Amino acid sequence: MTLALNLRTATAHLFMCGVATLLGAEAPARSDWPQWRGPNRDGIALNSPKLLDAWPKEGPPQVWKSEWIPGCGEGGAGSPVVADGKVFLYVNWMRPVGGGRKYRLVTTELLLDAGWLPDLPDALAKKIEESWASPNRPSCAKAPPWYAVTGPKDAELEAFIAQTPEVDKYIKDFVATLSPADAQKYGTYIKRRLCISGPKKGWNPTGGFTWDELTKMSAWRDKETEFAWNYQKRSGSELFFDRAVFDDKAGWLIPNAWLRASTQSDTLVCLDAASGKELWKKDFPEDRERVMRYLNVGNGGFGYIGASGTPTLSEGKCYFAGIMGLYCLSAKDGVLLWQVKDEPAHASPLVAKGVVYHCGAAYNATDGKLLWKHPQWKSNLRQWEFAANVSSPILWSAAGKDYIITTDGNRSWCCLELDTGKVVWSVPGAPSIFTPVLSGDTLILRGATQVEAYKVTPAAATLLWKQTVKMNERGSYLVAQDSLFVMGCSDSGAVWYCLDMKTGALRWTQALPGETLCNVTALADGKIVNIFGKGHYDGSFQVEMVKATPEKYIQLGLFNPKVNVYSSPAIAADKLYLRLVDGVACYDLTAR
Repeated sequence: MTLALNLRTATAHLFMCGVATLLGAEAPARSDWPQWRGPNRDGIALNSPKLLDAWPKEGPPQVWKSEWIPGCGEGGAGSPVVADGKVFLYVNWMRPVGGGRKYRLVTTELLLDAGWLPDLPDALAKKIEESWASPNRPSCAKAPPWYAVTGPKDAELEAFIAQTPEVDKYIKDFVATLSPADAQKYGTYIKRRLCISGPKKGWNPTGGFTWDELTKMSAWRDKETEFAWNYQKRSGSELFFDRAVFDDKAGWLIPNAWLRASTQSDTLVCLDAASGKELWKKDFPEDRERVMRYLNVGNGGFGYIGASGTPTLSEGKCYFAGIMGLYCLSAKDGVLLWQVKDEPAHASPLVAKGVVYHCGAAYNATDGKLLWKHPQWKSNLRQWEFAANVSSPILWSAAGKDYIITTDGNRSWCCLELDTGKVVWSVPGAPSIFTPVLSGDTLILRGATQVEAYKVTPAAATLLWKQTVKMNERGSYLVAQDSLFVMGCSDSGAVWYCLDMKTGALRWTQALPGETLCNVTALADGKIVNIFGKGHYDGSFQVEMVKATPEKYIQLGLFNPKVNVYSSPAIAADKLYLRLVDGVACYDLTAR
């Protein structure tokens, strides 16, 4: 979440191949960055002027910085776009329940849903714990969602028990061993406790908590904290990963506790591109029940990142996706034109020729009416596989027709007819948050640890080459100088690769210091702007400028404005727009 390098090559390439890579969409303004990864979704700024050949030590001059806008976790990681003199940013805005700036994360209600009970006698707690952890207890893996966001309702729990007689018998047999007084007083609690999935090692958020873990967590009950993830204050960060208190998997309760302690909205902010002043802001408050059921840690990472889509601007309208579906607003004043309720998504909608495609469905760009659905769309991935709601599509034109290249939401890449949704070809691929890259008739995709190149026609996609690289599904690629520039990234480090576009052969590689999880790059005037960090919880993501050359790695500048994790740069004319941890900033790339 790519054509050629310099202006001369890029212009010729666009003219020769088409309308083939201009996405069949409405022609963007000459210097705008109106959607995810720029005018053609390839990371390349069109018609770029001559930029600085090197940055000063402190980085390019800052033109302006907006007022405070929350970053990742409290505001998501959507990226800015620029169109018609305005900057647009989607924010999954989180605010404490009841107002103010502080959150009560570990509440009595949260602990009760997790399996805790105040004043439970030690002897009885030990006996219940032994029964809960016993290998003889029937599996409750298919019980309703438990601690991750909210406990099951009574009716849901009763329905589960009715469908699993072995669980019902186990609970009744255990209660029968208690005194009548204890059975009467604690029977309802015991029923819920014995339906929680058993303990699991590691961070997997589906496993229940031991009584010891619950007791430790109860020490945090009703304490208040300011949100601190990716900020200078550390209280929330320490709570988030306090292994001494929460242990490994228990630490993952905290991202979901943020959800319970907060209210959320899908918010679209519009800033003046020249000054950074807010022109308008539109909030669409959450449907509380919907949010609490969808946004758990294992469902696309929404529970600790926040929805992170990037808006698309087209013909005076702004299209974006958030926690409650797909929206279309007037770019002039933010008036809501239409909305389609859907699952939360990080993916950015694609708009072309009156069609809006988003997460397996195409809609009329004017009124939001459904046109067709992706016939192979599946979102039944395992936990932590997010392709269905993260990977953004691209558009391709060939032989007079327009096509969408996208994931099927599961384990294939597909090419669909824009007007009908018909699948014309598909190729296998690991679940991915990667956005495909197209250069002429060469399509770049990714496997689990590979870069893959295909020659594409309206009839088929034929494999040209594969190249193994460091984990790269969260990176982004650029094509320039007949080379493919790949940023491989993970929690264990970042590595640049420069590959021969025709053969996949390695031209050069360069490791970057520190750690990172997601890199999205942009190209202008033969220079690549890259964002990378020291760890995606660190909040000190820095920006480098690299010469896009097949010869060797050449860094032209480096500075640390503290870019918001996962967010990507936008380059419009001679300005660089970045989403920082606390707002949006604009930098002059030509000033001397």
